[in-house]
Amino acid sequence: MSSSRRLIHNIRHGWLSVLLFYSVLLSVAFALHYYAQKLPGAAQVALPSLVAPRAEVLEGLRRVWFIFVWGFGLQLLIQIWRIVRRRPKDANLPQLLKHGAWISLNAGVFEELIFRYYGFAATVIGLQFANDWAHDAIKQTLTHTLLPVANVLSLGLLSSQLSAANWALGGAMLLGSVFFRDAHRHYGKLAKANVWFIGLVMFWLMFNYGLVAAIIAHVLYDFVIYACLALTSILQPALKPQAE
Repeated sequence: MSSSRRLIHNIRHGWLSVLLFYSVLLSVAFALHYYAQKLPGAAQVALPSLVAPRAEVLEGLRRVWFIFVWGFGLQLLIQIWRIVRRRPKDANLPQLLKHGAWISLNAGVFEELIFRYYGFAATVIGLQFANDWAHDAIKQTLTHTLLPVANVLSLGLLSSQLSAANWALGGAMLLGSVFFRDAHRHYGKLAKANVWFIGLVMFWLMFNYGLVAAIIAHVLYDFVIYACLALTSILQPALKPQAE
């Protein structure tokens, strides 16, 4: 394969596609952030306070310890099923750990920046403008139906963001969790429900302990899953030989 064809192949299928994809998204996000701050209602988002590191980051991680246990346990059940069915391993243990570390860091940083920060801020402002255009219909729908239900399902932990006074924050959080879930729809229906729940936990972390805490928790959660996959791979059959 020539160098030019190899470059095109890497752009379409390899790590370069990931790099270019996130570079474009981040460029758009920074531009959106710049212009969003000049729009009415931007101050309600309080972006600097969300992104600033806080001394309580470790406390925030301790408060969400259950998601790491949940992620490891769920993946363990999947791996037991694969072991019983004699499914071949995806890769060797060192490769799985190395790949898992890269994917976890990549997803934790970029997905939190895009979904939990820039996308969230843009959605808050977009909802405000759409509500003015719809003559307050969006606010009324959210505050009387969706937000109260979401508050019950989240056990009241996000009540300050889901309250009527902060209806745009609550609406943006719900939409952000849906977008975050749909971005992982290729993993299956169970994964979509799991990702929606994890997305709400990450929002809770961001609101209470800052964006840095959400990024670290996301990285750790993903890596715990890959660690389970790697550690149990030794019980699976060897890799299938690739066809020539």
